Amino acid sequence: YGGGLHCSDQGSPPSRPQRAGKSASRATAPPGPGATAGSGAGQERSTRVQRRHGLLALLFAAPPAKAVEESPYSGRLELGLSERGRIRPCPSNYNCVSTSSLDESHASSWTAPSNESTTEVCELIKDYVLKEGRDRKQAGPVLVVDRLVSDSEPERGRFLSFDVPGTFKDEPDHLEFLIKRTDPVEWEGETDGLSVFFRSSAGGVQWVYPFQTPVSDFGKQRKRMEELRQELGFVLRGCELLECYQ
Repeated sequence: YGGGLHCSDQGSPPSRPQRAGKSASRATAPPGPGATAGSGAGQERSTRVQRRHGLLALLFAAPPAKAVEESPYSGRLELGLSERGRIRPCPSNYNCVSTSSLDESHASSWTAPSNESTTEVCELIKDYVLKEGRDRKQAGPVLVVDRLVSDSEPERGRFLSFDVPGTFKDEPDHLEFLIKRTDPVEWEGETDGLSVFFRSSAGGVQWVYPFQTPVSDFGKQRKRMEELRQELGFVLRGCELLECYQ
């Protein structure tokens, strides 16, 4: 046919114009020396995976969470009365309740029946605390201290201290009592009996690495003292409301 049109020309589609932007730059960018197709993307993915594995290795490099023997609370619990002859408050972040604490570890002191002497109140406390171990047929509580606060001033009261089966590990918990007569309080519902001040504290402290908070005993110290109070028939000191006795 005329015009010089060949069959090969008819079967060839018209060429598309090159797109501007990223596609064009990819198409025209020459490969680096020694690079193969897709090697850049593969290296980038490999680098990301290596970084992720490195972070995971750092995260799990610490020892597993477990209770350890040495803790930041070692040596913080002072036993016995203070220099002024009073029950000591609880250390911070400790499984403990005390009538001398001013925070959430505070517990109200008790008033014994008005017809009971200091000796009688002390004997009641000793009988109950020491009986607990005998009833359970185990290595029970031990009376550690039973003395006057001051031989020359017996009115300052009498101090009792017990070691009882511990909450954690093999260390005993510590019960401390100060029984003394205090100035009467002119509140409705108050009796004229002896006042009982106390502290109940866990002897062994467990904490979980790397946290600095001790493992909780779920209020065992407070429950122990409340059970003792109810068993002996003592009342909460300084309480006028019915709910305080429930």
